[in-house]
Amino acid sequence: MRKLYTLCSMLLCLCLTFVFTANTNAQTIWSGTADATWYDATQTSFDISTAEELAGIAQLVNSGTADFSGKTGNLM
Repeated sequence: MRKLYTLCSMLLCLCLTFVFTANTNAQTIWSGTADATWYDATQTSFDISTAEELAGIAQLVNSGTADFSGKTGNLM
């Protein structure tokens, strides 16, 4: 009986570890919108950390607002 209890306890710990790890590594899904609020034409380096901000680059370039020549984009 003690072996069964130990085995069940170990299995429970393993399951909880998997659930916790899966939740902390969850990815967010792109909402389909573009966010260009971070853009400042006077800056030469930009940190992009969301799919919406990445779509914002496309929006700025496609609209002719910015061409990002000589600027650095850092994907975080």
